[in-house]
Amino acid sequence: MLDRFGRREEAVAAYRAALEAFDRMSQAMTGMPPGDTPSEERMELLVHSGRTADAVAVATATLRRFADNIMMLAFRCAVRAEAGIDLPLAQRDCDQAIRAEPTHPIALPARALLNLRLQHWSEAIRDFTGALADEPQSARALYGRGLARLRSGDAGGGQADLTAARRLAFDIDWEYQRRGLAPPAAATP
Repeated sequence: MLDRFGRREEAVAAYRAALEAFDRMSQAMTGMPPGDTPSEERMELLVHSGRTADAVAVATATLRRFADNIMMLAFRCAVRAEAGIDLPLAQRDCDQAIRAEPTHPIALPARALLNLRLQHWSEAIRDFTGALADEPQSARALYGRGLARLRSGDAGGGQADLTAARRLAFDIDWEYQRRGLAPPAAATP
């Protein structure tokens, strides 16, 4: 909520405090240093606390030990796609995860976002549609597909998707704007 109210520094501080608490709990439960017990929750806290590179490093270290860990491939792709960094590497990870599990619930939406960032409109539409088949009420997938449809020239379909997404999540515009992705100026309500 702090982030949504424009208080980014306070939000990062709160996420960092949550990460420290998570690490203390994890160490107390496992007896292992926090970096030795990779989890999706910990990596998400790393990302939200501004430590994207650390989240990628955790996934990479895990993949060195367990090369076929589809979840880590998907997560590393998602982190890079969300941050808009190392997009060719993100593409490789997403494609590998999706080859192993075509409807992976993290890899497919991540590749959709990646394709949106890369301006591969038809591929983004395909992947967002695939994500919607698995989760029909996903505001993120509807909005992303709407953006891709608008950019590809499908104004009616794009507007319908954006409207449906806004009904599901009042702040979905903000979520995409913070990623640097927004509807074309002519399509903004």
